[in-house]
Amino acid sequence: MMRALILMAALLLSPSLAGAQYLKKANTLYNKGKYKAAIASYKKAVAKGENPTLCYFNLANTYFQEGELSQAIVYYRASIDAAPDFFMSHLNLAVTYYMLDEVGDAIALLKRALELKPGHLKASTMLAAAYRRAGSLPLSAALFERIYEKHPDQHKVCLSLGEIYREMDDP
Repeated sequence: MMRALILMAALLLSPSLAGAQYLKKANTLYNKGKYKAAIASYKKAVAKGENPTLCYFNLANTYFQEGELSQAIVYYRASIDAAPDFFMSHLNLAVTYYMLDEVGDAIALLKRALELKPGHLKASTMLAAAYRRAGSLPLSAALFERIYEKHPDQHKVCLSLGEIYREMDDP
């Protein structure tokens, strides 16, 4: 009986379980669009030691939703530091840099994301768009062509290709 009580107390006092409580609450708040409250709860979850990768990633997503892109960058980077192979952190950080017109950083992150998940449609499409924005039309066209070969149902890819071909033909 005493052994069971000690085990139960240890489980209840475990930082990861206490953090899970905050993480669950933060996720609920996020899903309800209560981003400020979610941020506070994610930070409590981090302080309690609950899954730092997920907490940092969710914090970044929440700041992104709030339009606080510099804070989103901080937490996406923290998520990557905690788990360098977490694909979604690389992808979402690339999206953030792309939105800020930091195309070189976006390209580097998208390349890394595609190393982790080769052929991922969204990452590939974003990389092609980033090359286009950077003025690398031949690279952009080549990548869009490869995407279209694998995903002929992606009509936006076809439209982008047409626009790039026109841009390349204009002197």
